[in-house]
Amino acid sequence: MCKLTMGEAEELFVTYLMSQVMFSKQELTSLTWEANMFSQEEVDEEMFPPHLLETLPDTFLLSCAMEVDEENLNWLFSIVERGDDDGYIGWAICQDINLGSPPVWIRHDGTVLEMEGE
Repeated sequence: MCKLTMGEAEELFVTYLMSQVMFSKQELTSLTWEANMFSQEEVDEEMFPPHLLETLPDTFLLSCAMEVDEENLNWLFSIVERGDDDGYIGWAICQDINLGSPPVWIRHDGTVLEMEGE
């Protein structure tokens, strides 16, 4: 199995979000991503879907980007490596109001699948 890099996972996630007509290509292709290692105790549950957190190892790499849309709403885009061979999970949360995209599983074969809720 050929593993995706975080950069490749970010590109697939951006393509998925554009296909959902949430954002324009210009908005999303100009995102600057930042990656940091976190332990589960350090995660803000308001910015991280709790049902996803329990599926991850205790320490994980989280890649995030922020964007302000045309309505001046702040969005946080996040991607986390799911495990050794399980690909990545990506989601978008609007920090100003309760909006978001469903979490998606970004598989190593390049497919992006919506995940079930809690």
